[in-house]
Amino acid sequence: MSGYRVIVTGHRTRGLVDSDATSYVSPPQTEQQARSLIVLLAGATAGLDGGGPWRQPVAGGQRIIELERQR
Repeated sequence: MSGYRVIVTGHRTRGLVDSDATSYVSPPQTEQQARSLIVLLAGATAGLDGGGPWRQPVAGGQRIIELERQR
């Protein structure tokens, strides 16, 4: 059975914050659950019809959100 993971990477300007990047990988979930998480992270205007990656501005940088299909 295949599932989907959401991969989130936060890139920040080192001079503005204490760290360069942070990351998160969700556990496997259904496509609908993964896309719901993406909406929460990227905002309702993420345009989820596409396959990503989606970019969201955050304080000091940006958040990159990707959807990965697991086999």
